[in-house]
Formats: sequence, C-alpha cells, structure tokens
Amino acid sequence: MNIFNKAHDFQLGDLIVNQMAPDWVSGALETLLLVELQARTVAEAMHDSKERCDAPKCHPDTRIAAQDDIYSWIIYGGSDPEPKNLKWITGPAGTGKTAVMGSVAERCKANGLLAASFFFSALSPSIDRRQKTAFVPTLAYQLAQHSREMKYAVANAIEQNPLVFEMNLFAQMETLVLQPLREVRARPENDPFSADEDIALYLRVKFAEIQRRYHLSHSWCPRGAIPTLVRNASGQFIYATTVVRFITDSARVTGRPQTLLHLVLQMGPNDTASQLPFAHIDALYTHVLQSSPDPGLAAMWIWFIRRQAPRWASSCEVNQLLQTVDGEAEHLLGNLHSLVKIPPSDDFTTPYDLYHKSLLDFITDPDRSKRLCVDLEQGEEFVLNRYLKACRSELSPLHSHHETHISIQGKAMSFLPSTREDLRGFLSASA
Repeated sequence: MNIFNKAHDFQLGDLIVNQMAPDWVSGALETLLLVELQARTVAEAMHDSKERCDAPKCHPDTRIAAQDDIYSWIIYGGSDPEPKNLKWITGPAGTGKTAVMGSVAERCKANGLLAASFFFSALSPSIDRRQKTAFVPTLAYQLAQHSREMKYAVANAIEQNPLVFEMNLFAQMETLVLQPLREVRARPENDPFSADEDIALYLRVKFAEIQRRYHLSHSWCPRGAIPTLVRNASGQFIYATTVVRFITDSARVTGRPQTLLHLVLQMGPNDTASQLPFAHIDALYTHVLQSSPDPGLAAMWIWFIRRQAPRWASSCEVNQLLQTVDGEAEHLLGNLHSLVKIPPSDDFTTPYDLYHKSLLDFITDPDRSKRLCVDLEQGEEFVLNRYLKACRSELSPLHSHHETHISIQGKAMSFLPSTREDLRGFLSASA
C-alpha cells in the first residue's frame, strides 16, 4: 500500500530513505526452492536417520583396521601417487559392509568431515531407499545445510533449471551438486587456512597404523611428540608426510619405529637457521640425503630426475645413462625411498619421481642445502659427461627408439648431435 496515496501540499525535511533490497524476496524464493528440494529428499537414507537407528554398527573394538583404512583414504587419498575418486567396498552379504560404512560416516560427522550420506536398502519400507530417483536430491539437500553459500548455490541451480528433477542422474549431479560446489569453491576465503589441525590428524592416523603394524604399545609415541612435529611442520604438509615415510620405510629394515621417531624429534636446524620457514624440513631432507653412501652424487641424481630427465624416461633408462657401474642406482638411492619414488628393479617402464617439488628447491638453494647444493653448471657438466660415456656403452639408452636431446643453459647444444646416428658419427670423428 502507498502511504502517500492522494496526499498533497506537504513537504518532508531531513528525509532518510532506507532502501529495502530485494533480499527478502530472494530469501523467500530460496526457501520455497529448498522446500521443493526437501520434498524430494529421502531422510530415511541418511546415516543418522530414525529408520537407521537400529542399523548394524561396528562394535567399538571391531573392524578397526577396515575403518581406519577407509578413513585414512577419505582424508589423505588425494595425496596418493595415483589418487582415486571412488572407493568400492565389496564382500559377501552379511560381512559387515554397511556396519563399517555406518561407523565411518559417524566418525566423519563427529570430526566435521561428512558432506552427505545415502544408505540404500533393499529391505527398507521406504521405496525411495530401494531406488535411485532421490539419490542426488538427497545429497544436494545435505550439502546445502553446510553453509549459507552452498544453500544459495543449490537454490539458484533449481531456480535456473526448474525441471532438473526430471533429468537423468548425470545431469542432476552436475546441476545440483558439482556446479554449486564449484561456485562455492571459487569464492575467496574470509579466514586464512591453517593446516595445523589437518597435520595433527594425519600424524595421529598414520602413527596408529604404525602401532598396529608393529604391535607397539600406545606409549611408543611419547606425549608431546605430535604437537612438536606440528610446530616443526610450520603449516607444510610435506614435512609430515616425509616424516611418516621416513619412519615406515626405515622401520622395514630396522623394525624399530620408536627409535626412528626419537631420531626425527631430535633433528633440528642449527641456531642460525632455526627461525627460517623451511628449517625443519631442511634438517629432515639433509638427514635422509646423508644416509646415502654418496650424498652429493645422490643429490645430483635427484636434480637430473626432476630437472633434466624426459617425462617418458623410465628408471631403467635413467640408470643406463647415469650409472658408472651396475647397481649404482640402488647403492645411491636405496635409503631415499621417503624422498624419491623408486620403481622396483624389475619395472622397466615406470619413471623415477619426487614426492614433492620442495626437495628440488632444497638441493638447488645453497643457503638451505649447503654442500649438498647442485648448481646449474655443475649439474649440466655431470649430465654431459654421463651422456657421452653412455654413448660409448653397449647399454646406452640411445639404443632405444627415442631421439635423445640435451639442453645446456636452456638451449639445445648445437655442436652435440641429437640423434643416435649423428652422435655416433660425431664421436667417431672426435676420437
């Protein structure tokens, strides 16, 4: 209603106009859209629904290994060398798959990690739990409860495409779940992200795995060890993962994780470097590299693997190029499994790789790596000498079908032939 309707002969002084933005309209529309979404949601399928209150769950002391394996994959599976987006739990009927996943869902929710859940059931009185029709809307509804931004994004998706519920599952998933998640993810965060809690959780999970594997008592990890390692990490997740790999890989040989953990806790930067941001990861890298019989040469190999080796070059081809004697690769790199992905000796196709680029940053920074540093001129001279030596060897990787190139100072060397035949002619002429 217009309160000034037919009014005349008056004036307004010190007028303050409060403009009402159409948020109330948008809010009302959003509510209506989410009500429509809720009507297509199957609450009975959620892990904590009333219908599932008597669903089987794991006893607190049973199936712990299976639960921990799944929980660890949920949190840290993205950092695997070949991360998987889906984990398929299989087994005969009655083996406890639903119980395990119900317990995992509860654990995730307790730790603020559960995005959504849907438990199908062929025996449910609810027909919607026995078919896929409501699967995506139920996921979308749960996701919308996590944040105001996600709720708006889902409601906006329904407003833009009111017939989305009549579309196939792939289209529903894209419209109601994936696209809203992309929109929310693209928005800037208000608060800076702190990785400390994630690092602490990662260490607790991995140390629990080590405890079970080696049948250790709970006291194997001393009180205060995890907070100390979290402080040492300074927000760098790579420090925590390297510590875990160092302990697990070395323990396969020594069988003493306690000693290795104590060793890590004793590692530390010198006084002059203690305030630097990478001080503790540098100390760890230095210790692991110095476990090689020739740390400087091992650093040179690592530099070549990351900086010079073609991505298609297998570990065997790299060995043929760099080794001066058979078995030198294992001799140099055998203790460096926590830093370098080393394929088995009978794997002729997989390349070497580093777990993290920060290792290359370390060995190319003289202030951080000191005598382990590899500078560009030194590294390229090393590669050139190995290259020429391999060309004269019957084991030369030049015997493969690949054309081989070498770069010095970022440019192909014009005097060094790039193909096998030309290089052999060059070597014969210069002999």
